[in-house]
Amino acid sequence: MLEHLDQQPTASEIRRAVEHILAALEGKYPYLLTYRFGPKESEAMQIGLKELLALAQWAENNALELQVTPIWRYTDATTGEQITSSHQTQLAGWM
Repeated sequence: MLEHLDQQPTASEIRRAVEHILAALEGKYPYLLTYRFGPKESEAMQIGLKELLALAQWAENNALELQVTPIWRYTDATTGEQITSSHQTQLAGWM
């Protein structure tokens, strides 16, 4: 649900998606983020996910709409260019 940047999920859908992500990170894949991004970045990501979960729960409990604009930042491996986008793009076949 959260990987589709062109959609606007409800607060309930966001809450459920984040709950699943956190459950996987706390259960079957406890070192996934640390392995991929390092301990400092991993901790920041998990804090951000917990904050997003709390916000989604609050919005859902108060019958509010939650609008999230995801921002994707990465470096193009072929050009070295820093890319910032809020629009989903096609990933290369190797990703």
